[in-house]
Amino acid sequence: MSAITLQLLLIKKIYLLYLRRSNLFPAYEFRAFYDQQDIKISVYAREHFQTESTFYKNDRKLKKELDDHDYYLIAGVNQDPEFISRLRLFQFYYTTFTGIEKPLPQLNLISDELCARLEGLFPGELNPTQVVKLETLLKVWILRQQNHRFIQSELLDDNLRDRTYQTVYETLQDGLKDRLHIDTAEADYIFSFLLTQGFLGLNDVQYVEHNFPTATTISKKFVEMVLAKEVLTERTDIHSTDLYNQLLSVNLQFTTFYVEPTTFISPEQVTFFRDLYPTFDLIIRDFLGALKHMISFDLSERMIVNLYFSYMFCLINSIPTTSMKDRVFICVDFSEGQLYTNYVIKSLKAFNHAHIVIQKKHNG
Repeated sequence: MSAITLQLLLIKKIYLLYLRRSNLFPAYEFRAFYDQQDIKISVYAREHFQTESTFYKNDRKLKKELDDHDYYLIAGVNQDPEFISRLRLFQFYYTTFTGIEKPLPQLNLISDELCARLEGLFPGELNPTQVVKLETLLKVWILRQQNHRFIQSELLDDNLRDRTYQTVYETLQDGLKDRLHIDTAEADYIFSFLLTQGFLGLNDVQYVEHNFPTATTISKKFVEMVLAKEVLTERTDIHSTDLYNQLLSVNLQFTTFYVEPTTFISPEQVTFFRDLYPTFDLIIRDFLGALKHMISFDLSERMIVNLYFSYMFCLINSIPTTSMKDRVFICVDFSEGQLYTNYVIKSLKAFNHAHIVIQKKHNG
């Protein structure tokens, strides 16, 4: 484990320690998971080493903090209040507890069982990050329903409720048994998450284009802009690259079940990629400027930055160096000798997507 990784781990552990000692955290969980149940506040407060009056005081303070920080306002296509509440809770528990311990341990057994049942429906084995995401989402999903907080509107069209959808629904209902009854809106909620977050291995482009027109339109407009900028060589067939498919995957999540990421959200991180890929940077910035006219919802600053990186990675991973008109030519000839020169060349070749062409002698 590197020193940086160890440092980040320690910071997360300290953060979690302070969270547990916070007087507001019990009020946060009560509001999220228990305020609509037959639970006496006096009993709950005593279980968390607070008097009833102190608990009410902390609850008022929590409410003010949440309102002051626009906790229930979020950019995105889905503005259902319950959807937003669950998204905030998912983001909080996922980012705070991941790598340290499992959140909401009272549901460990049922979430483990449901994950095991669902994994049998997926095309491949889940990686550790996917397991944590799915477990966390299921826990929040169950606790919110037990607290009589439900999704009010159905998220999917009838044609998306196919055989896979029905199998997921039956698997969840069988696993929960008498604990919960799942209606269509709640089944849509889970299936949307699985569909857009890559759990179901969706790779049928026509299926996505037919059912998700907004994501399709945005992806096609991006490809059109790449072609309009005339940055590719004449022999490049952009449709033979994987750019469109990668864009479709990004925009599918962006326009449906958008989970705000915790990395690649800082504007300061843009500088490195702007300097290394100036052509891509120009395309992406122009497209993000036009994007607000293609969608019906607002973009937060974090969404804009994250989309910048997502689109940048799509371009880097799909368009080879040989397809670019503009390249960076570097002549490598160091006085330290051939061994050092070869070392530098090998290091530069690690940036094989950076549109660098290495020359051993100057041709000018």
